[in-house]
Amino acid sequence: MKQRIVTRTVFVILAGTILALAGIAHADAKMQQPHRAKKGIVNTTVATNLGAVTLEPGSYEVKEVNSTAGIALRFTKLTENFQVPEGLPVYEWEVVAEVNCTVEPLQSKTEHTGFLLASDTGKAIGLKIRGSEVEYLF
Repeated sequence: MKQRIVTRTVFVILAGTILALAGIAHADAKMQQPHRAKKGIVNTTVATNLGAVTLEPGSYEVKEVNSTAGIALRFTKLTENFQVPEGLPVYEWEVVAEVNCTVEPLQSKTEHTGFLLASDTGKAIGLKIRGSEVEYLF
């Protein structure tokens, strides 16, 4: 009878240890998962400098892409041309820039897509994409 209690106690301790270690491993794996890349539309009304690249005023689709230098943001300009012959698309998409960036986690999801501006110069230093849990810094 005494040996059954000892065996059962050892089994419970061993099972609890295994479950605790599995929980720690699962939590660590979840923390190291990459974020899910988002895309959004950003509108500029003035020329905007992003490092060595200048975006002219207009609407741009922006999304995270992998480049040879790491993570980058790809800016694709949307133009409308209603003068095209019937049957041809009126919307044209043109990739105009890829800007290397770093990714910083946020405490909560972003509500709006937009540039982050330096407080002293007003220069674009980063970007947030709606629904993303990260911000991109140029």
